[in-house]
Amino acid sequence: MQIQKLERLRAEYHAKYKKAQRYSLIAAIALATLILGISLVSSRGGRSSVFSFMFTLVPAFVAAIFPYAFGMIIFYIANHKLAAEYKSLYKSVFVEKALRDSFPGCTYKMDAGIDESELSATCMVDTGDVYRSEDLVCGEYNGLKFRQADVLIQEREEDDEGHTSYRTIFMGRWAVFDIKKDFQFKLAVVGKGFGVASLRSRDKIHKFRRITLESDAFHNRFRVYAEDGFEAFYLLDPAFLERIEKLGEAHGGRVALFFVGGKLHIAVDNRSDAFEAASITKPIDVDAEAARVKADIKLITDVVDSLKLK
Repeated sequence: MQIQKLERLRAEYHAKYKKAQRYSLIAAIALATLILGISLVSSRGGRSSVFSFMFTLVPAFVAAIFPYAFGMIIFYIANHKLAAEYKSLYKSVFVEKALRDSFPGCTYKMDAGIDESELSATCMVDTGDVYRSEDLVCGEYNGLKFRQADVLIQEREEDDEGHTSYRTIFMGRWAVFDIKKDFQFKLAVVGKGFGVASLRSRDKIHKFRRITLESDAFHNRFRVYAEDGFEAFYLLDPAFLERIEKLGEAHGGRVALFFVGGKLHIAVDNRSDAFEAASITKPIDVDAEAARVKADIKLITDVVDSLKLK
């Protein structure tokens, strides 16, 4: 029943989209035709050429963009609630059910996330100029409590001419696990492809120091920073290092592990958002969507299973 309602919402939105697109296009063509007509009338009697025609055609084309863009903007504003209802129902139908099947008793909040202050409090992560987090999942897997959400971190950049842009330095999953290992000091294992660790500049302030382990292969892919070297060697035994390497290989080195306050943060910069709603402009493929959500969930279980977290 909910699938049918979801499809009705999608079809309604798509019909309105096509209608808005058609009317916006008609308005654009009408304006372009009007400008061309006025230009031709005003230049009657003068010598025509390919250059003069192009000189008239280009402004007409540029002017036609505005009514089309304006019409589509009005459409998106007017149908924002419909799109939001579709997104909310999609996540209820596909995401929440799949999550509860995988993690009985879990909670899912699509508009909540991991708070920026929690990442900043680790003293190991730069949260940039723009921070956003959503799709918070709180649950338990193999006896291990966790929280996971999408996180986006961007840095503001300005060129010599004063133009501002935003560079994405992290986009992916951030998970926090309550691990059953006793540790008192902070420890970071940072993949060389991971872009938001800020330990280099905070070394002296937070008493982190670079730790050298016995594995040269591991150091080719990861950097290890710790407040206490003895505890680092205790936590990072050879078997665990090998499992971290495999996790890093699976994600191109864009992973990091932060041990802090009795918790293990695992960040995977896979440049994607989890649990995104299906396109509202195309018919819903139920099997494909169910498989896509399961693949997003599998990243959580794969991290726990591959690292053998307890």
